[in-house]
Parts: sequence; structure tokens; C-alpha cells
Amino acid sequence: MALTSGDEVPNAGLVKQIISTFIISTLPLNAGLATGWVSPMSSILTSSNSPVGVMSKEEISYLATLPNYVGFVLSFFFGLVSNRLGRKWALLAVGIPAMISGAVLTFGNTKTMLYLGRVLAGFTIIGGLTTPHSYISETVHQSVRGMFMCTSMVQINIGVLVSYTLGKVLEYKESGSIFSPDDSSILIAGLTLVASLVSLLLIDRVGRRPLLYLAFIGGIISLTVLSVYLYVQDKGANVTNLGWIPLSSLAVSVIVYSLGLGTVPSVISNEVPPANIKPAVSAMSSATITILIIAVVQSYPFLDQYVGLYSVFVIAVVFNVLGVFFTWFMVPETRGKTLTTIIDEMNYVQQGFSRQIGET
Repeated sequence: MALTSGDEVPNAGLVKQIISTFIISTLPLNAGLATGWVSPMSSILTSSNSPVGVMSKEEISYLATLPNYVGFVLSFFFGLVSNRLGRKWALLAVGIPAMISGAVLTFGNTKTMLYLGRVLAGFTIIGGLTTPHSYISETVHQSVRGMFMCTSMVQINIGVLVSYTLGKVLEYKESGSIFSPDDSSILIAGLTLVASLVSLLLIDRVGRRPLLYLAFIGGIISLTVLSVYLYVQDKGANVTNLGWIPLSSLAVSVIVYSLGLGTVPSVISNEVPPANIKPAVSAMSSATITILIIAVVQSYPFLDQYVGLYSVFVIAVVFNVLGVFFTWFMVPETRGKTLTTIIDEMNYVQQGFSRQIGET
């Protein structure tokens, strides 16, 4: 049941809404598994026991970034399918390549097969991040819409955590050691999952905007502390007794991000646009995200080498500050409102803004 006019969804079929949301959220789960696949596999693929021959760090980086490069094109593909054929076909367009990708990555015995599997994983990741939100936003009651849409991000985080954890278990069985370089990744993934679960419970109770403020302000504080620490360390100061600061700051940053920015934007971006342009908005949003991911990945080595690692987090602080102002002036509160009400309020604000521009 997909709405085309933004009307209120009856709450009589809550059980059906829960079941359909659970089934659809398996796509984000696969997206999380695909996202986390490279981290535990990199140690295997760069070792002498690699099933496809020893891979270099550069080749591993290709495996990690391929889904992002193809994701730019796929963003518009899923938007087109969703708009022309409907949300259901867009969901199917995610599931079929996801199964093929999993089979290729599992049974592939050449580097080419792994590259092909990661290209297909782009369908899994990009489609799993975009198409479920549109469908869920149009088929559940407004009183639980935010919570149900957050299940997608929870499933993604579960998938990432499962990938990291399985990688550690397999490595433990092979080496016999209780220590693993993936421990920190598992810790961060675990914190992300717990925080996203909390966000799921809060988003329809406290609202969207408070969670965004929490994420931005928490990010400003934690990343500023981390930036100062890294800057002082880069200048040669003795910070041995302050070794707890980086992990603590990063943990706080991850938690507040997962409470707000990790879930709320995907919810609002599927509540505000009318149904007829929602696929286009989703495509543009997804394409923008892939471009930013590529930009971050490509710029990180340059900033680290020529400026300093602290500069990466300073940039993040600046964007968090901008996020506070953007939320204050531009982001509407959509908690508990029907899609029709949200659209009407946005049109009213736009008309008022246009009148002010005309008067000036």
C-alpha cells in the first residue's frame, strides 16, 4: 500500500505494518553486511592464505570504494525505478543483485570476481539505504513512522557489527589469539548499534529536531576535544597521561551521531517531499552522500600527511556548527504529523518566504 497523495495511513493494520517493516528492513541488514565486509576480509586477502592470491593495500582500497563509485549512478537508477515502476519494484531491484553479490563474494576465486561482487554490492548498499525509507514512510501510521523508519538504520548497524564480529571470530579460530586488530571496530559498531536503538525509541517521543541538536552539539564538543589533543600531540607535546581522550572523544562522537545524524536525516528526507518527487529527492540525496564519501576517502591521506590528522576533525567540527544553524532555520519538526500536514506547512513557509523576498 503506497500512498500517492500524502494522506494519513490508517493505524488499524498495525500488525501488518510491523511485519512489512521487518521484512523490508532485511535489505538494510544486507547493506550493513556489505558495508562491513571489507574490514574483516582485508587481513585475509592480504595474507598468504588469501583464496584469490595476495592482494595489495591499493587493491583492498578498490574493494572498499567500488560500491561508492557505482553508487552515484545507482542512486538515480533506483530513483527512476521507484518513480516509473513503483516502490515494490525498486525493492526487488535491490534484493536480486544482493543475492548475486553474496554468492560471487562467497565463491569467487579470482580478484576479478571479487571486484564484480563489490560492484554488485553497490546495489545492496545504495538500494538498502534509500528504497526502504520511501516505502515505509508511505505505509505506516504517523504515530510510529519515525520509529519504524529508524529500524532500517538499526538493521544496517546490526549488519556492520555482524561483519566485524564474524571477522574476529574467524581470525581467532585461525590464530588462537584472544586479541585482534578488529576489536576497536567491533566496539565502535556496537556503540553505534546501541545508540541507534535508543534513537529508535526517542524519535517519535522527543522529536526530530532535538535529536539533531544533540548530535551536532555533541559532535562539536567531542571532536573539538579530539582535535585539540591531536594538534598538541602533532606539535610534540607529551600526552602520555591523556591517552584516554581519543577513544573517549570518538566514542561520544559516535554515540551522539548515531542518536541523531545517523537516523533522523533519512527519516525527514522521506517525510517532507511529496510522493511524486520523493524518488528524485532520494536519488539526489544518495548521490550527494556518495560524492561526499568519495571526497572524504580521497582527501584523508592528503590532509593527514600535509596538514595533520587533527585537520580532519576540525573540518568535521565546522560542519557540525553549520548543522546547528541549518537545523534552526531550515529543518521542520515532523513528529506525529501526517504527510499531508507536513507538505502543507512546507508550502506555507515557502509562500511566506517568497512574499518576503517580493516585498524587499
